Amino acid sequence: MEQVAAEGLKKFLLDKVSNAGKGSVNKAVASKTADTQQAESARPAAVSIDLKEEISQTTYPLSGTWLAMKIVSRIVSPFVYWAFFGFVIFSKALNDIASRKDLPLFVLIYVGVSIVSAIIHVIGLFIWKKNYAFNFTSDNIYYKEGVISLSEKHMPYSSIQDVTVTQGVLERFLGLGKVVIENAAQQQMVVGRNGRQMVGFAGIILQGMTIAEANKITEILKTTVLGKDSSRHGL
Repeated sequence: MEQVAAEGLKKFLLDKVSNAGKGSVNKAVASKTADTQQAESARPAAVSIDLKEEISQTTYPLSGTWLAMKIVSRIVSPFVYWAFFGFVIFSKALNDIASRKDLPLFVLIYVGVSIVSAIIHVIGLFIWKKNYAFNFTSDNIYYKEGVISLSEKHMPYSSIQDVTVTQGVLERFLGLGKVVIENAAQQQMVVGRNGRQMVGFAGIILQGMTIAEANKITEILKTTVLGKDSSRHGL
């Protein structure tokens, strides 16, 4: 599909989602069946919120601490991976290599491959960082991420099912957290390369925030959209 056609289809679908439930358009047909009237009345109303401040990647940028943690992780992980890979695959030949003069060459190859892999991982991280974006509009949450292929989402507030703050071990130690926004279609079936159906996550994850920022955004969504007091939910 051409880009112009794709953008036009995207705008059409967004208009349909945003305007759902805000009021029915006067129709030329005077009579409706009972089933049609019931379906119209049961349609969920779109939720609009009045944000007191801008919530986007501009006002809540990726934390420098989070970025440093990711860089270190992507530098160290290739060395660990290739060491484990070499041990598992070439475990029988390692004893012979260790007793031969070409051991320095083997080590040099291992270090070289690990360094190249680490550089590729770090470059991928910065490409992802450049493409990472989110913005809370009055009607929906816009979210974009990706490295080679970009993924864009427009999540209406009416589809939000729950909002939580999660932390990994290092994130807890460094005072970082991420906001997980779940929608009604969180578990959707995705067809993998082997043809098998897998459960995919259809929500949004806002990363690289301090725990205070993550709790603040969660508080806003819980009180304005879900109507919950986050203090009663352990946040």
